[in-house]
Amino acid sequence: MRSPLSVAAAVVLAIAILTAAGSASAEKKLPPINIAHITDLHGWVFGHPHQPELNADFGDFASLLEWLQANAAARKEEFFLFDSGDLIEGTGLSDATDIHGQYIYEVVKQVKRYSALTLGNHDVGHANVVEYMHSNFVNYWQGKLVTANILLKSTRQYLGNGPYYTFTTALGTKVLVLGYLYNFTQEANNTIVVPVAESLASPYFAAAMAIPDVDMIVVTAHIDPTPPTLLRPIYNAIRKVHKKTPLCLMSGHRHITYWEKYDDSAFTIESGKYFEVLGNVRFTVNPKTQAMEGLTHRWIPTSKENLYKWAEKKAEDFMTPLGTQVRKFIDTAIAKLQLNDSVGCSPLTFDPNLPINQTASLYNLYVDQIAPKTLFSSSFPNMFFITNDGTLRYDLYKGRVVMNDIYTILPFKDPYYYYTLNGTVLAASLKGLNSGIGNSLDTHGRVPYMRMGEKGLKEGGSAYFYSTTQVQPNTTYTVLLAAYDSTVLTRVLRVLYPRATFPATPYPTAYTSTTALKAYVSEYMPCSSTCPC
Repeated sequence: MRSPLSVAAAVVLAIAILTAAGSASAEKKLPPINIAHITDLHGWVFGHPHQPELNADFGDFASLLEWLQANAAARKEEFFLFDSGDLIEGTGLSDATDIHGQYIYEVVKQVKRYSALTLGNHDVGHANVVEYMHSNFVNYWQGKLVTANILLKSTRQYLGNGPYYTFTTALGTKVLVLGYLYNFTQEANNTIVVPVAESLASPYFAAAMAIPDVDMIVVTAHIDPTPPTLLRPIYNAIRKVHKKTPLCLMSGHRHITYWEKYDDSAFTIESGKYFEVLGNVRFTVNPKTQAMEGLTHRWIPTSKENLYKWAEKKAEDFMTPLGTQVRKFIDTAIAKLQLNDSVGCSPLTFDPNLPINQTASLYNLYVDQIAPKTLFSSSFPNMFFITNDGTLRYDLYKGRVVMNDIYTILPFKDPYYYYTLNGTVLAASLKGLNSGIGNSLDTHGRVPYMRMGEKGLKEGGSAYFYSTTQVQPNTTYTVLLAAYDSTVLTRVLRVLYPRATFPATPYPTAYTSTTALKAYVSEYMPCSSTCPC
């Protein structure tokens, strides 16, 4: 799959361009199109206990989809649901198990009504998760799980069902779906992520473009849609053949709500994160020009009331037997994993979005309190801690802290590594990390936590937070990082000092990033009469 475009594929693509073999039949009238979009679920299938305004769960979601599909059928409209990846890593239900996502993948399967979906970087970050998906998740979808640039290393076969998927609805609309992950470079060791440009030059793409009588093309993409974006080369490659075919680029990864119209027949939408919102796009297709007419989009916050309204149902009529089944499965799993067990009690809400110099900053707490008190050892001189700004995934809310709260903040269970660096090298490394050397949003896997509606991410890649100790040039430091960050620091050091070697050594601690937080809350934020659990 890493070879250049073959001669045969080039010929097929040329024929498709010349003959417009993939274009829809002239002046075919399509039904109205109604699309629901979800992305970056990250395990949030049970609602948001600290945000009562987002009180719907995946039982509600399953019920909603049944009603939306039934309502569309009654109106002779098309209804589609597309998912842009990152189903796991972000809650206890996802990550308390040794294989992340065991319960989440099962919940998603139970919901059933996906038209197509793809995988995100978190889905392919661990070898045992990839193995689990390959054995227990992929085949369930019978073509709908589309991964054009994610391969199993052992076989060079697609991790999903294939690079593209076609289906024709009961109302006669023929849909072509392709699925992509951005150029992720920290995939599991049993997985290959092929760069998007290289993937587009593979024979499957020419074959997909040559499929006849396609009415609509959908790209399920775990790709940041903000410019400059890898969606553009995908769009350009499709438009070389399908000049006007309606094209829906369903994007993800950035954890924001984003909309952009590419041309009269193409758009991209990203629909937030954590099941906080659902995207909804509606349009009709002009049979002569293939332009999208009456094109509207919205994001619906996931309150029960909002879902009732969308489904055109009252509360007492809303839950379906399937929705009840999904909710029961979730509740049983939460109880089994003891995710509501008390860990401690936080005296205030610590926010990962606040500047690190503020007391209520969660990064301030992590860098200046949690790491020194749970991880630092007197056996190592001048300890210095570094972490990226995508490490802490959620607020630590005031009051009772339960096991699930620990996982929502630090779900990854990263081990720690250390480097021995003098002050000059450390200072240069900090500058390199924050300038994006060896790391960018196109390759980095962890996106900073933002609230609904927030747009900004630092340009050039992730930012890094670190100990407030003033770095002295002639002092030797023990630099401590989670394993994920150590891979980036290693790249930075190789760029800055190509002739030197700075080994990353496993740090001798029983804690992972997740259990270190739990230990800190338990010891330094105990339940008490003034902060009851």
